[in-house]
Amino acid sequence: MHVQVDPPPHVLEDEIGLRLATPDADWRRRPDMDPYATRGFRAAIVARARFIENLFAAQAEVDQPGPQAWKRHRLVELGYGIPDWLHLVPQASGTPFISFYTPSEMLALAREVGLKSVRHVSGNSLAERCFADRADSLRPSSGEDLLLATT
Repeated sequence: MHVQVDPPPHVLEDEIGLRLATPDADWRRRPDMDPYATRGFRAAIVARARFIENLFAAQAEVDQPGPQAWKRHRLVELGYGIPDWLHLVPQASGTPFISFYTPSEMLALAREVGLKSVRHVSGNSLAERCFADRADSLRPSSGEDLLLATT
């Protein structure tokens, strides 16, 4: 949706997801697709995707097994295939939406579960990297911080 409703420069130019999902013809009329009401969330999603894509150079995708199998099937069905360099890594633990951790709490919890290298990436730093100097004032919603960690 970012490429379709937000003016350039686009943070991420990828419409493959739209082709994978094949939404109904009236999908943009849904309340959760309102271009103005969703702009902060949309910006946060594309900032996170840009950060991850830059970090991994688009070589891996980590997701729950079910959605990942569906994506694999749709990529093949649409003729994209799965490139040899792309590693699809199933993550059986899931990705629960838990929020309102402070950066120090987030880092401490990651260390407690045994993650070795942990780094907090603030939503403000993502906004500065991806949305600085935009004429349309598109910015991510507040609270979209990331935890970058390795085992």
